[in-house]
Amino acid sequence: MGQERYSYDLKNQTTTKYDVTKELQNLLAKYNVAYEDGKDLLGKIKDIDEKGFYSALLYWLRLTMQLRYTVKGTGDEDDYILSPVADKNGNFYDSRKAKDNEPKNADANGAYHIALKGLQTIKGINNGKLAEIKKGEGTATWFKFARERNS
Repeated sequence: MGQERYSYDLKNQTTTKYDVTKELQNLLAKYNVAYEDGKDLLGKIKDIDEKGFYSALLYWLRLTMQLRYTVKGTGDEDDYILSPVADKNGNFYDSRKAKDNEPKNADANGAYHIALKGLQTIKGINNGKLAEIKKGEGTATWFKFARERNS
């Protein structure tokens, strides 16, 4: 399930399913980049001097890292979260298979995190003033709040 990714074409209003592992393997093979040894690929790919390679690589990496999926024209069961990161057992979180205490769809998860950001803002008010967050520290502050919150 972790290799399954979807891309939505706005112009044609179609969704296409891809096996990103196979697509990346095909791309690397096309440019004669050996990856089977498990060693760092950076040295092997930085010498490639073709824009097409990098455009395709970035496309597949972006698709791999996508977290939220909505398959247009289908029911709520196709509004889901599919994690790009496997757990220690090699499983990828898929909200379509969520337990009762886990996020069940992408809209609900997004709304939940918007509410948490509101809670973070409220908790940051002290004596009528909002706590100042230094430039460049917003994301780190948010992650810390999300990890350590008590409510």
